[in-house]
Amino acid sequence: MTTQVHAGRMTSSHSDSERSQVQTHEPPILHDSSVTGDSNVNPELDQIFDYASFMWTDTGAFDLRNDPFGQGASQSSNVLNSPIAPLLNGSLTNASGLSEPSPATVQTDADLLETFAGSSAPPILAHIETKLRWSVLRKLLSDMARTSSVVRNSVLAYSSLSLAEGRRPNQQHVAHYDEAKESLKVKLTESPSQTGGSQSQVEHLLAASFLLCYIDLVTDRSEQAHATLKQAHTTVRHLPSDSLTPLNRRLISWLRLLDARAVSAGGEGRFLRDETDTLSNAELDSPYEERTDAYDDADTIQEALLDALSAPGTVFFHRIQTFMGRISLIDPWHRSRGTVEDETQVMGIASKISSDIIKLYRHRPPLMDLAIKGSLREPYLPSALAANVTRTLRTYLANYYASFVHLHRVAYKHLPQTTNVTSAISTIRHIAKVMAESQTVQGDPLPVNMLWPLLMWGCEENATDERAWITASIRKMGGVATNASITADVLEEVQRRQDTSGARVDVRSVMEDVFHSSFAIV
Repeated sequence: MTTQVHAGRMTSSHSDSERSQVQTHEPPILHDSSVTGDSNVNPELDQIFDYASFMWTDTGAFDLRNDPFGQGASQSSNVLNSPIAPLLNGSLTNASGLSEPSPATVQTDADLLETFAGSSAPPILAHIETKLRWSVLRKLLSDMARTSSVVRNSVLAYSSLSLAEGRRPNQQHVAHYDEAKESLKVKLTESPSQTGGSQSQVEHLLAASFLLCYIDLVTDRSEQAHATLKQAHTTVRHLPSDSLTPLNRRLISWLRLLDARAVSAGGEGRFLRDETDTLSNAELDSPYEERTDAYDDADTIQEALLDALSAPGTVFFHRIQTFMGRISLIDPWHRSRGTVEDETQVMGIASKISSDIIKLYRHRPPLMDLAIKGSLREPYLPSALAANVTRTLRTYLANYYASFVHLHRVAYKHLPQTTNVTSAISTIRHIAKVMAESQTVQGDPLPVNMLWPLLMWGCEENATDERAWITASIRKMGGVATNASITADVLEEVQRRQDTSGARVDVRSVMEDVFHSSFAIV
Protein backbone atom coordinates (compact mmCIF):
# COMPACT_ATOMS: atom_id res chain seq x y z
CA MET A 1 0.00 0.00 0.00
CA THR A 2 1.26 3.47 -0.88
CA THR A 3 2.15 5.58 2.13
CA GLN A 4 2.68 9.30 2.51
CA VAL A 5 3.47 11.69 5.30
CA HIS A 6 2.94 15.28 4.25
CA ALA A 7 2.20 18.63 5.86
CA GLY A 8 2.16 16.96 9.22
CA ARG A 9 -0.78 14.83 8.22
CA MET A 10 -0.26 11.13 8.76
CA THR A 11 -2.29 9.04 6.34
CA SER A 12 -4.14 5.91 7.38
CA SER A 13 -2.02 3.71 5.14
CA HIS A 14 0.45 1.35 6.74
CA SER A 15 3.72 -0.34 5.90
CA ASP A 16 4.12 -4.10 5.56
CA SER A 17 7.04 -4.08 8.01
CA GLU A 18 5.08 -2.40 10.75
CA ARG A 19 1.94 -4.39 10.05
CA SER A 20 3.93 -7.48 10.88
CA GLN A 21 4.64 -6.01 14.32
CA VAL A 22 1.00 -5.32 15.14
CA GLN A 23 -1.97 -7.55 14.55
CA THR A 24 -5.12 -6.02 13.18
CA HIS A 25 -7.80 -5.53 15.75
CA GLU A 26 -11.32 -4.54 14.86
CA PRO A 27 -13.04 -2.16 17.27
CA PRO A 28 -16.55 -2.88 18.46
CA ILE A 29 -19.39 -0.97 16.85
CA LEU A 30 -21.10 1.73 18.87
CA HIS A 31 -24.80 2.26 18.40
CA ASP A 32 -26.65 5.48 18.94
CA SER A 33 -29.32 3.76 21.01
CA SER A 34 -27.17 4.56 24.00
CA VAL A 35 -28.29 5.11 27.54
CA THR A 36 -29.11 8.72 28.17
CA GLY A 37 -29.70 10.46 31.42
CA ASP A 38 -26.06 11.29 32.11
CA SER A 39 -27.17 14.12 34.35
CA ASN A 40 -27.99 11.41 36.87
CA VAL A 41 -24.47 10.05 36.82
CA ASN A 42 -22.84 10.05 40.21
CA PRO A 43 -20.54 13.12 40.23
CA GLU A 44 -17.98 11.02 42.08
CA LEU A 45 -17.43 9.19 38.80
CA ASP A 46 -16.71 12.36 36.84
CA GLN A 47 -13.90 13.70 38.97
CA ILE A 48 -11.09 11.45 37.84
CA PHE A 49 -8.26 13.20 36.08
CA ASP A 50 -5.76 10.65 34.99
CA TYR A 51 -3.52 10.58 32.09
CA ALA A 52 -0.62 12.22 30.52
CA SER A 53 2.23 10.30 29.09
CA PHE A 54 4.04 12.96 27.14
CA MET A 55 6.80 11.78 24.92
CA TRP A 56 9.74 12.02 22.54
CA THR A 57 12.21 14.35 20.81
CA ASP A 58 12.90 18.07 21.02
CA THR A 59 11.62 20.10 18.08
CA GLY A 60 12.98 23.53 18.89
CA ALA A 61 11.98 26.60 20.83
CA PHE A 62 8.34 27.55 21.11
CA ASP A 63 7.30 31.08 20.34
CA LEU A 64 4.59 31.56 22.94
CA ARG A 65 1.60 33.01 21.19
CA ASN A 66 -0.79 33.20 24.08
CA ASP A 67 -1.02 32.66 27.78
CA PRO A 68 -1.54 28.96 28.53
CA PHE A 69 -4.16 29.95 31.08
CA GLY A 70 -6.29 31.58 28.38
CA GLN A 71 -5.55 35.23 29.14
CA GLY A 72 -4.43 36.08 25.63
CA ALA A 73 -1.00 37.33 26.67
CA SER A 74 1.84 37.13 24.18
CA GLN A 75 4.92 37.26 26.36
CA SER A 76 6.53 34.30 28.04
CA SER A 77 6.89 36.28 31.25
CA ASN A 78 3.21 35.67 31.86
CA VAL A 79 3.92 31.96 32.13
CA LEU A 80 6.45 32.64 34.86
CA ASN A 81 3.82 34.65 36.72
CA SER A 82 1.24 31.90 36.43
CA PRO A 83 0.10 29.88 39.46
CA ILE A 84 1.99 26.85 38.24
CA ALA A 85 5.38 28.53 37.80
CA PRO A 86 6.63 28.67 41.43
CA LEU A 87 5.97 24.96 41.77
CA LEU A 88 7.93 23.64 38.82
CA ASN A 89 11.21 23.26 40.68
CA GLY A 90 12.58 23.22 44.19
CA SER A 91 10.95 22.51 47.50
CA LEU A 92 7.69 23.93 48.71
CA THR A 93 9.51 25.62 51.55
CA ASN A 94 11.68 27.58 49.16
CA ALA A 95 9.06 28.21 46.49
CA SER A 96 8.44 31.84 45.70
CA GLY A 97 4.93 33.17 45.74
CA LEU A 98 3.71 31.23 48.76
CA SER A 99 0.70 32.99 50.15
CA GLU A 100 -0.03 33.75 53.77
CA PRO A 101 -3.51 32.37 54.42
CA SER A 102 -5.98 34.99 55.50
CA PRO A 103 -7.49 34.68 58.98
CA ALA A 104 -10.74 33.61 57.35
CA THR A 105 -9.05 30.72 55.54
CA VAL A 106 -6.81 29.42 58.34
CA GLN A 107 -8.08 26.03 59.43
CA THR A 108 -7.36 24.23 62.67
CA ASP A 109 -6.09 20.67 62.53
CA ALA A 110 -9.50 19.51 63.68
CA ASP A 111 -11.14 21.45 60.85
CA LEU A 112 -8.80 19.91 58.29
CA LEU A 113 -9.38 16.39 59.59
CA GLU A 114 -13.12 16.99 59.48
CA THR A 115 -12.78 18.27 55.91
CA PHE A 116 -11.01 15.08 54.90
CA ALA A 117 -13.58 12.91 56.70
CA GLY A 118 -16.28 14.37 54.45
CA SER A 119 -14.26 14.63 51.25
CA SER A 120 -14.80 13.02 47.89
CA ALA A 121 -12.16 10.69 46.50
CA PRO A 122 -9.11 12.37 44.93
CA PRO A 123 -9.79 12.87 41.22
CA ILE A 124 -7.35 10.13 40.26
CA LEU A 125 -9.37 7.62 42.32
CA ALA A 126 -12.90 8.86 41.76
CA HIS A 127 -13.54 6.57 38.82
CA ILE A 128 -11.79 3.68 40.55
CA GLU A 129 -13.34 3.83 44.01
CA THR A 130 -17.11 4.01 44.11
CA LYS A 131 -18.77 6.28 46.64
CA LEU A 132 -19.50 3.37 48.95
CA ARG A 133 -15.99 1.94 48.75
CA TRP A 134 -14.36 5.36 49.17
CA SER A 135 -16.43 6.07 52.29
CA VAL A 136 -14.94 2.94 53.88
CA LEU A 137 -11.40 3.69 52.72
CA ARG A 138 -11.66 7.31 53.84
CA LYS A 139 -12.69 6.17 57.31
CA LEU A 140 -9.69 3.82 57.45
CA LEU A 141 -7.37 6.68 56.49
CA SER A 142 -8.97 8.92 59.10
CA ASP A 143 -8.46 6.21 61.73
CA MET A 144 -4.80 5.95 60.71
CA ALA A 145 -4.44 9.71 61.16
CA ARG A 146 -5.41 9.34 64.81
CA THR A 147 -2.55 6.94 65.56
CA SER A 148 0.15 7.82 63.01
CA SER A 149 1.77 11.24 62.87
CA VAL A 150 3.00 10.73 59.31
CA VAL A 151 -0.51 9.90 58.07
CA ARG A 152 -1.98 12.73 60.13
CA ASN A 153 0.33 15.34 58.63
CA SER A 154 -0.20 13.91 55.16
CA VAL A 155 -3.97 14.18 55.57
CA LEU A 156 -3.61 17.72 56.93
CA ALA A 157 -1.40 18.69 53.97
CA TYR A 158 -3.89 17.19 51.52
CA SER A 159 -6.88 18.92 53.10
CA SER A 160 -5.17 22.30 53.43
CA LEU A 161 -4.13 22.21 49.77
CA SER A 162 -7.64 21.29 48.67
CA LEU A 163 -9.00 24.31 50.57
CA ALA A 164 -6.28 26.76 49.48
CA GLU A 165 -7.26 29.43 46.98
CA GLY A 166 -6.55 28.17 43.49
CA ARG A 167 -5.12 25.03 45.11
CA ARG A 168 -1.82 26.87 45.47
CA PRO A 169 0.32 25.86 48.45
CA ASN A 170 0.14 28.40 51.26
CA GLN A 171 2.21 28.48 54.42
CA GLN A 172 -0.28 26.40 56.40
CA HIS A 173 -0.15 23.64 53.81
CA VAL A 174 3.64 23.80 53.57
CA ALA A 175 4.08 23.34 57.32
CA HIS A 176 2.07 20.12 57.30
CA TYR A 177 3.64 18.95 54.05
CA ASP A 178 7.23 19.45 55.20
CA GLU A 179 6.63 17.71 58.51
CA ALA A 180 4.96 14.73 56.84
CA LYS A 181 7.61 14.53 54.13
CA GLU A 182 10.48 14.51 56.61
CA SER A 183 8.80 11.90 58.80
CA LEU A 184 8.03 9.71 55.78
CA LYS A 185 11.58 10.00 54.50
CA VAL A 186 12.96 8.77 57.82
CA LYS A 187 10.54 5.85 58.02
CA LEU A 188 11.01 4.79 54.40
CA THR A 189 14.78 4.68 54.77
CA GLU A 190 14.58 2.31 57.73
CA SER A 191 15.65 -1.26 57.08
CA PRO A 192 13.03 -3.50 55.46
CA SER A 193 12.94 -5.68 58.57
CA GLN A 194 12.04 -2.65 60.67
CA THR A 195 9.41 -1.48 58.18
CA GLY A 196 7.88 -4.89 57.75
CA GLY A 197 7.63 -5.56 61.44
CA SER A 198 4.12 -4.21 61.67
CA GLN A 199 1.29 -4.47 59.17
CA SER A 200 -0.17 -1.23 60.48
CA GLN A 201 3.16 0.52 59.98
CA VAL A 202 3.29 -0.66 56.37
CA GLU A 203 -0.25 0.62 55.83
CA HIS A 204 0.72 3.98 57.32
CA LEU A 205 3.76 4.28 55.04
CA LEU A 206 1.80 3.37 51.92
CA ALA A 207 -1.06 5.73 52.78
CA ALA A 208 1.28 8.64 53.48
CA SER A 209 3.28 7.87 50.33
CA PHE A 210 0.13 8.04 48.23
CA LEU A 211 -1.12 11.32 49.70
CA LEU A 212 2.24 13.08 49.50
CA CYS A 213 3.02 11.76 46.03
CA TYR A 214 -0.39 12.92 44.86
CA ILE A 215 0.29 16.36 46.31
CA ASP A 216 3.65 16.46 44.53
CA LEU A 217 2.06 15.65 41.19
CA VAL A 218 -0.78 18.17 41.44
CA THR A 219 1.72 20.87 42.44
CA ASP A 220 4.03 19.84 39.60
CA ARG A 221 6.91 18.70 41.76
CA SER A 222 7.61 15.56 39.80
CA GLU A 223 11.11 14.96 41.16
CA GLN A 224 9.76 14.74 44.69
CA ALA A 225 7.05 12.35 43.52
CA HIS A 226 9.65 10.16 41.80
CA ALA A 227 11.71 9.94 45.00
CA THR A 228 8.69 8.98 47.10
CA LEU A 229 7.58 6.32 44.63
CA LYS A 230 11.07 4.87 44.50
CA GLN A 231 11.30 4.62 48.29
CA ALA A 232 7.79 3.17 48.58
CA HIS A 233 8.55 0.56 45.95
CA THR A 234 11.72 -0.46 47.79
CA THR A 235 9.63 -1.03 50.91
CA VAL A 236 6.99 -3.05 49.05
CA ARG A 237 9.58 -5.15 47.21
CA HIS A 238 10.92 -6.51 50.51
CA LEU A 239 7.48 -7.58 51.73
CA PRO A 240 6.38 -11.19 51.13
CA SER A 241 3.44 -11.09 48.73
CA ASP A 242 1.44 -13.46 50.92
CA SER A 243 1.77 -11.03 53.83
CA LEU A 244 -0.03 -8.20 52.03
CA THR A 245 -3.45 -7.42 53.43
CA PRO A 246 -6.33 -6.33 51.18
CA LEU A 247 -5.74 -2.75 52.32
CA ASN A 248 -2.02 -3.04 51.52
CA ARG A 249 -2.88 -4.20 48.03
CA ARG A 250 -5.40 -1.44 47.55
CA LEU A 251 -2.88 1.23 48.58
CA ILE A 252 -0.27 -0.31 46.27
CA SER A 253 -2.78 -0.16 43.41
CA TRP A 254 -3.22 3.57 44.12
CA LEU A 255 0.52 4.08 44.02
CA ARG A 256 0.64 2.24 40.74
CA LEU A 257 -1.89 4.68 39.27
CA LEU A 258 0.31 7.57 40.38
CA ASP A 259 3.37 5.84 38.96
CA ALA A 260 1.66 5.55 35.58
CA ARG A 261 1.28 9.36 35.61
CA ALA A 262 4.70 10.09 37.05
CA VAL A 263 6.53 8.00 34.46
CA SER A 264 5.26 10.39 31.79
CA ALA A 265 7.10 13.18 33.58
CA GLY A 266 10.41 11.32 33.80
CA GLY A 267 9.69 8.75 36.50
CA GLU A 268 11.15 5.26 36.59
CA GLY A 269 7.86 3.37 36.59
CA ARG A 270 9.00 0.88 39.22
CA PHE A 271 5.47 -0.15 40.18
CA LEU A 272 4.79 -0.82 36.49
CA ARG A 273 7.77 -3.08 35.87
CA ASP A 274 6.90 -6.01 38.10
CA GLU A 275 6.57 -9.13 35.97
CA THR A 276 4.26 -10.78 38.48
CA ASP A 277 1.00 -8.89 38.69
CA THR A 278 0.23 -9.26 42.38
CA LEU A 279 -2.66 -6.84 41.97
CA SER A 280 -4.44 -8.65 39.16
CA ASN A 281 -7.26 -9.70 41.45
CA ALA A 282 -6.61 -7.31 44.31
CA GLU A 283 -8.92 -4.67 42.90
CA LEU A 284 -11.74 -7.16 43.35
CA ASP A 285 -10.89 -7.66 47.01
CA SER A 286 -12.64 -5.77 49.72
CA PRO A 287 -10.28 -3.21 51.27
CA TYR A 288 -11.77 -3.87 54.65
CA GLU A 289 -12.28 -6.97 56.70
CA GLU A 290 -15.87 -6.45 57.70
CA ARG A 291 -18.73 -5.80 55.33
CA THR A 292 -21.77 -3.91 56.49
CA ASP A 293 -25.22 -5.40 56.20
CA ALA A 294 -26.83 -1.99 56.61
CA TYR A 295 -27.93 -1.75 52.96
CA ASP A 296 -31.32 -0.44 53.93
CA ASP A 297 -31.82 2.46 51.54
CA ALA A 298 -32.04 2.72 47.76
CA ASP A 299 -28.96 4.90 47.32
CA THR A 300 -26.74 2.56 49.31
CA ILE A 301 -28.09 -0.47 47.48
CA GLN A 302 -27.35 1.15 44.12
CA GLU A 303 -23.86 2.08 45.30
CA ALA A 304 -23.28 -1.54 46.32
CA LEU A 305 -24.50 -2.74 42.93
CA LEU A 306 -22.30 -0.20 41.17
CA ASP A 307 -19.35 -1.36 43.26
CA ALA A 308 -19.92 -4.97 42.22
CA LEU A 309 -20.59 -4.19 38.55
CA SER A 310 -17.57 -1.89 38.33
CA ALA A 311 -15.01 -4.27 39.82
CA PRO A 312 -14.07 -6.09 36.57
CA GLY A 313 -13.79 -2.75 34.80
CA THR A 314 -11.47 -1.50 37.53
CA VAL A 315 -9.08 -4.38 36.92
CA PHE A 316 -9.27 -3.72 33.17
CA PHE A 317 -8.49 -0.04 33.72
CA HIS A 318 -5.51 -0.78 35.98
CA ARG A 319 -4.04 -2.98 33.28
CA ILE A 320 -4.45 -0.18 30.75
CA GLN A 321 -2.43 2.07 33.05
CA THR A 322 0.47 -0.38 33.00
CA PHE A 323 0.60 -0.03 29.21
CA MET A 324 0.99 3.72 29.60
CA GLY A 325 4.01 3.12 31.79
CA ARG A 326 5.54 0.41 29.60
CA ILE A 327 5.17 2.54 26.47
CA SER A 328 6.66 5.60 28.15
CA LEU A 329 9.71 3.58 29.18
CA ILE A 330 10.71 3.12 25.53
CA ASP A 331 10.48 6.80 24.62
CA PRO A 332 13.68 8.86 24.19
CA TRP A 333 13.13 10.50 27.58
CA HIS A 334 13.71 7.13 29.26
CA ARG A 335 16.15 5.28 26.99
CA SER A 336 18.53 5.85 24.10
CA ARG A 337 16.97 5.98 20.64
CA GLY A 338 18.16 6.55 17.11
CA THR A 339 20.70 3.82 16.36
CA VAL A 340 19.90 0.62 14.50
CA GLU A 341 20.49 -1.35 17.69
CA ASP A 342 18.26 0.98 19.71
CA GLU A 343 15.40 0.85 17.24
CA THR A 344 15.66 -2.92 16.87
CA GLN A 345 15.32 -3.28 20.63
CA VAL A 346 12.40 -0.84 20.70
CA MET A 347 10.63 -2.71 17.91
CA GLY A 348 10.93 -5.95 19.86
CA ILE A 349 9.59 -4.38 23.05
CA ALA A 350 6.81 -2.62 21.16
CA SER A 351 5.77 -5.87 19.49
CA LYS A 352 5.38 -7.51 22.91
CA ILE A 353 3.41 -4.54 24.25
CA SER A 354 1.15 -4.60 21.20
CA SER A 355 0.51 -8.30 21.67
CA ASP A 356 -0.34 -7.76 25.34
CA ILE A 357 -2.72 -4.90 24.49
CA ILE A 358 -4.58 -7.14 22.05
CA LYS A 359 -4.69 -9.99 24.57
CA LEU A 360 -6.19 -7.67 27.19
CA TYR A 361 -9.22 -7.08 24.99
CA ARG A 362 -10.10 -10.75 25.31
CA HIS A 363 -10.30 -10.19 29.08
CA ARG A 364 -12.52 -7.11 28.90
CA PRO A 365 -15.38 -6.83 31.43
CA PRO A 366 -18.42 -8.96 30.54
CA LEU A 367 -20.70 -5.90 30.48
CA MET A 368 -18.44 -3.79 28.25
CA ASP A 369 -19.91 -4.89 24.91
CA LEU A 370 -23.43 -4.23 26.21
CA ALA A 371 -22.37 -0.80 27.46
CA ILE A 372 -20.80 0.08 24.12
CA LYS A 373 -24.00 -0.91 22.31
CA GLY A 374 -26.13 1.06 24.75
CA SER A 375 -27.96 -2.09 25.83
CA LEU A 376 -27.66 -1.51 29.58
CA ARG A 377 -31.03 0.04 30.33
CA GLU A 378 -34.31 -0.62 32.02
CA PRO A 379 -35.77 -3.10 32.81
CA TYR A 380 -32.39 -4.76 33.31
CA LEU A 381 -30.90 -1.96 35.42
CA PRO A 382 -32.29 1.23 36.95
CA SER A 383 -31.64 4.14 34.58
CA ALA A 384 -29.21 6.00 36.87
CA LEU A 385 -27.17 2.87 37.55
CA ALA A 386 -27.19 1.93 33.86
CA ALA A 387 -25.96 5.41 32.93
CA ASN A 388 -23.12 5.19 35.46
CA VAL A 389 -21.95 1.77 34.30
CA THR A 390 -22.30 2.65 30.61
CA ARG A 391 -20.39 5.90 30.97
CA THR A 392 -17.63 4.23 32.99
CA LEU A 393 -17.09 1.29 30.65
CA ARG A 394 -17.18 3.45 27.53
CA THR A 395 -14.51 5.66 29.02
CA TYR A 396 -12.37 2.65 29.93
CA LEU A 397 -12.62 1.37 26.36
CA ALA A 398 -11.62 4.75 24.93
CA ASN A 399 -8.52 4.67 27.12
CA TYR A 400 -7.81 1.13 25.96
CA TYR A 401 -7.78 2.23 22.33
CA ALA A 402 -5.63 5.24 23.17
CA SER A 403 -2.88 2.70 23.97
CA PHE A 404 -2.62 1.79 20.28
CA VAL A 405 -2.14 5.44 19.32
CA HIS A 406 0.31 6.04 22.16
CA LEU A 407 2.41 3.03 21.21
CA HIS A 408 2.51 4.03 17.55
CA ARG A 409 3.61 7.59 18.32
CA VAL A 410 6.44 6.35 20.54
CA ALA A 411 7.68 3.26 18.70
CA TYR A 412 6.78 3.99 15.08
CA LYS A 413 6.62 7.77 14.96
CA HIS A 414 8.04 8.05 11.43
CA LEU A 415 5.55 5.57 9.95
CA PRO A 416 1.97 6.15 8.78
CA GLN A 417 -0.95 4.83 10.78
CA THR A 418 -1.50 1.09 10.90
CA THR A 419 -4.93 -0.47 10.61
CA ASN A 420 -4.96 -0.76 14.40
CA VAL A 421 -4.27 2.93 14.89
CA THR A 422 -6.86 3.98 12.31
CA SER A 423 -9.45 1.70 13.93
CA ALA A 424 -8.51 2.95 17.41
CA ILE A 425 -8.95 6.59 16.39
CA SER A 426 -12.29 5.77 14.78
CA THR A 427 -13.47 4.06 17.96
CA ILE A 428 -12.31 6.90 20.24
CA ARG A 429 -14.08 9.39 17.97
CA HIS A 430 -17.29 7.37 18.00
CA ILE A 431 -17.26 6.88 21.77
CA ALA A 432 -16.61 10.57 22.41
CA LYS A 433 -19.34 11.71 20.02
CA VAL A 434 -21.93 9.25 21.36
CA MET A 435 -21.14 10.27 24.94
CA ALA A 436 -21.45 13.96 24.04
CA GLU A 437 -24.74 13.41 22.21
CA SER A 438 -26.19 11.42 25.10
CA GLN A 439 -25.69 14.27 27.56
CA THR A 440 -29.02 15.35 28.99
CA VAL A 441 -27.75 18.91 29.38
CA GLN A 442 -26.22 20.03 26.11
CA GLY A 443 -22.79 21.54 26.54
CA ASP A 444 -21.89 19.54 29.64
CA PRO A 445 -18.26 18.36 29.53
CA LEU A 446 -17.22 14.80 28.89
CA PRO A 447 -15.77 12.96 31.89
CA VAL A 448 -12.29 14.32 32.48
CA ASN A 449 -10.81 10.86 32.18
CA MET A 450 -11.61 11.15 28.48
CA LEU A 451 -8.78 13.69 28.27
CA TRP A 452 -6.09 11.16 27.38
CA PRO A 453 -8.07 9.52 24.53
CA LEU A 454 -8.99 12.97 23.19
CA LEU A 455 -5.36 14.06 23.32
CA MET A 456 -4.16 10.96 21.47
CA TRP A 457 -6.92 11.32 18.88
CA GLY A 458 -6.18 15.03 18.50
CA CYS A 459 -2.49 14.39 17.86
CA GLU A 460 -3.41 12.24 14.85
CA GLU A 461 -6.45 14.14 13.57
CA ASN A 462 -6.20 16.09 10.30
CA ALA A 463 -9.71 17.46 9.80
CA THR A 464 -10.11 21.08 10.92
CA ASP A 465 -13.65 20.62 12.22
CA GLU A 466 -12.71 17.52 14.23
CA ARG A 467 -9.69 19.30 15.69
CA ALA A 468 -11.91 22.16 16.79
CA TRP A 469 -14.38 19.73 18.39
CA ILE A 470 -11.60 17.95 20.29
CA THR A 471 -10.06 21.19 21.55
CA ALA A 472 -13.43 22.56 22.64
CA SER A 473 -14.24 19.30 24.44
CA ILE A 474 -10.93 19.43 26.32
CA ARG A 475 -11.41 23.07 27.31
CA LYS A 476 -14.86 22.29 28.70
CA MET A 477 -13.16 20.03 31.24
CA GLY A 478 -11.37 23.02 32.76
CA GLY A 479 -13.89 23.35 35.56
CA VAL A 480 -12.69 20.06 37.04
CA ALA A 481 -9.34 19.37 35.38
CA THR A 482 -7.11 22.33 36.06
CA ASN A 483 -4.64 21.34 33.35
CA ALA A 484 -7.27 20.94 30.65
CA SER A 485 -6.87 24.41 29.18
CA ILE A 486 -3.09 24.05 29.11
CA THR A 487 -3.42 20.66 27.47
CA ALA A 488 -5.63 22.14 24.76
CA ASP A 489 -3.05 24.87 24.11
CA VAL A 490 -0.27 22.30 23.86
CA LEU A 491 -2.35 20.10 21.54
CA GLU A 492 -2.95 23.04 19.20
CA GLU A 493 0.78 23.75 19.10
CA VAL A 494 1.55 20.08 18.41
CA GLN A 495 -0.88 20.17 15.50
CA ARG A 496 0.62 23.41 14.16
CA ARG A 497 4.15 22.01 14.27
CA GLN A 498 3.08 18.75 12.65
CA ASP A 499 1.37 20.65 9.84
CA THR A 500 4.52 22.71 9.30
CA SER A 501 7.07 19.90 9.50
CA GLY A 502 5.10 17.11 7.88
CA ALA A 503 6.07 14.78 10.72
CA ARG A 504 4.81 13.82 14.15
CA VAL A 505 5.88 16.07 17.01
CA ASP A 506 6.42 15.03 20.62
CA VAL A 507 3.84 16.38 23.05
CA ARG A 508 6.28 16.40 25.94
CA SER A 509 8.85 18.42 24.00
CA VAL A 510 6.21 21.09 23.39
CA MET A 511 5.49 21.16 27.12
CA GLU A 512 9.19 21.59 27.81
CA ASP A 513 9.25 24.51 25.39
CA VAL A 514 6.23 26.17 26.97
CA PHE A 515 6.85 25.50 30.67
CA HIS A 516 10.50 24.42 30.71
CA SER A 517 9.22 21.34 32.51
CA SER A 518 7.17 18.23 31.89
CA PHE A 519 4.42 17.44 34.31
CA ALA A 520 1.84 14.76 34.90
CA ILE A 521 -1.81 15.63 34.54
CA VAL A 522 -3.71 14.38 37.57
